Amino acid sequence: MNNAPNRISQCASGDQIPNSPNDPATHAKNIAGSLLSARSASSRRQPDSFDDRTHLNDSLQMLGEQLRRSYLESTRALVAAVEARDPYTHDHSQRVSQHAKTIATRMNLGHREISRIETAAILHDIGKIGIPDNILQKTERLLPEEFDVVRCHPTIGVKILGHTTYLRRELPIILHHHERFDGNGYPDGLAGEQIPIGARVLAAADALDAMLSRRAYRNALSMSEVRLEFSKHRGTQFDPVIVDVVLEWLSEEGSNLEMQLSQHGASTANC
Repeated sequence: MNNAPNRISQCASGDQIPNSPNDPATHAKNIAGSLLSARSASSRRQPDSFDDRTHLNDSLQMLGEQLRRSYLESTRALVAAVEARDPYTHDHSQRVSQHAKTIATRMNLGHREISRIETAAILHDIGKIGIPDNILQKTERLLPEEFDVVRCHPTIGVKILGHTTYLRRELPIILHHHERFDGNGYPDGLAGEQIPIGARVLAAADALDAMLSRRAYRNALSMSEVRLEFSKHRGTQFDPVIVDVVLEWLSEEGSNLEMQLSQHGASTANC
């Protein structure tokens, strides 16, 4: 296990998190108020019949789902704001979410786990809103101290999202998506199956999109180069079971995926 927690101890203070009145939870206050009022009312009186209780439970579930949707819409807006700062990461989180869903589905994970992985993938880079532009947009190789700041983004993301119960199962996926299977990742240096399965899937999906996307310092990798990278890091950076799933997927549908990304790159260049 590595010393990752010591390297990024500066993340613990949360100083990088912007103090903004546009917090995602603020956007959902009206719905939350309605939900709390309904729950308070239900605790003061007993429903008159089974139908009343059923209606009340349905109403509470509907309000809860409205709150969750409103919260996710707000956090997606923050993700879009982060990605707008760097033209090379436009729609990155959306693509990673699609890749992660495909990988998780091919692994025959449960429906709920797949849904959590999809949501976590959309939000996985939200912590970069706390990374300064001069680091986030730097085209040269990052200095060690700059890379330490970037390493904080999973921790910052969890601090931003952590006050809600609606994402409690997604938070470990977001926090640990930069762990490595050999234990040399961050923020906690987890290894193997200590890393949540969703985080292992997300790590592969995130890397896949990064390899297939053009960056300021390099062109997109070819599909053969991507397959070589995954093979080379099987069992070190990535879960070997997930690598096998990814390689099988790319062998079957890699050309279609490469074409889709090429079309996306052309449309982005014209923006």
